[in-house]
Amino acid sequence: MGMEARSLTRMLAKLEERGLIYRVPDEKDRRMVRIFLTKEGLDYKALVKDVVIDFNKKIYNAFPEKDLDTFFRVIDGIHKLIDKEAQLLPIKRKA
Repeated sequence: MGMEARSLTRMLAKLEERGLIYRVPDEKDRRMVRIFLTKEGLDYKALVKDVVIDFNKKIYNAFPEKDLDTFFRVIDGIHKLIDKEAQLLPIKRKA
């Protein structure tokens, strides 16, 4: 997911505390845990989906398609540059 294990663990703990997810140990491999949305979590998912879709429509209505094409091309280039530079960092990566 592109995040540190500690950050993911902390985020999942907060979601679980809020009653949005629950964890189920895998029956075959106890090292694995499956994560599911609760009823409230599913409701939030639907709400967030609607908010994101509405916001995207507002963006696409506010700017000409040509400008958005340019923006997405530039932001894609920035992401590629970040990925390239991150690979040059002398940090041990977990496999």
